[in-house]
Amino acid sequence: MTAFACIHHRWRSQPYDLRGKSVKTVNNVLSVLNVLLKKAVEWEVIERMPCNIRLQAIPRGSAGFYTFDQFERLVTAAESQRLALDDNIKGPQR
Repeated sequence: MTAFACIHHRWRSQPYDLRGKSVKTVNNVLSVLNVLLKKAVEWEVIERMPCNIRLQAIPRGSAGFYTFDQFERLVTAAESQRLALDDNIKGPQR
């Protein structure tokens, strides 16, 4: 069985459900499929690309910002975690 046939068999026997997945995840799957089909044409497994694959547009996200109070709480929590980790790394004091 060729590599393409193995992948094709696995894809058909275990379909990957993309409903509810992020646009990035869908685009990753589409990119793999596109490369797979192009290799199949190159290796003469199939005669030509059966379709054109277009990636979906990824919406631009907006950056979130902390308030000064939220930032202070974050720094305090990180500092207490670092101190706890330092104590664990040093081990018991003699």
